[in-house]
Amino acid sequence: MSLQGLMMKRTLLCWPLSCLFVLLPWPLATPTPITPWLCPPGKEPDPDPGQGTLCRTCPPGTFSASWNSYPCQPHYRCSLQKRLEAQAGTATHDTMCGDCQHGWFGPQGVPHVPCQPCSKAPP
Repeated sequence: MSLQGLMMKRTLLCWPLSCLFVLLPWPLATPTPITPWLCPPGKEPDPDPGQGTLCRTCPPGTFSASWNSYPCQPHYRCSLQKRLEAQAGTATHDTMCGDCQHGWFGPQGVPHVPCQPCSKAPP
């Protein structure tokens, strides 16, 4: 068989396999430096993947809202803006802030704008 014939045979055999590896779903794919492991929402990369898991559930008080390769982020603390917590955070969603705390005022419907003390309210 000629060199060209061998190359063609190799290409026909290997090409479908290379497509298979590219099309594998993430849980079956192997992470590389070029394509880091992606964890689903509510999970983060496991710093100790010794038990065969590459992702672990977000620790309490943290969340991850999308597929990514970053650690889970801490939930937003509404109290820092003097706002009430409208909805507690989960492993997949951040905390939702609501109205200002008693004795504080601010624009409604803008949950991340800090509230001001009522003593600073316009006359």
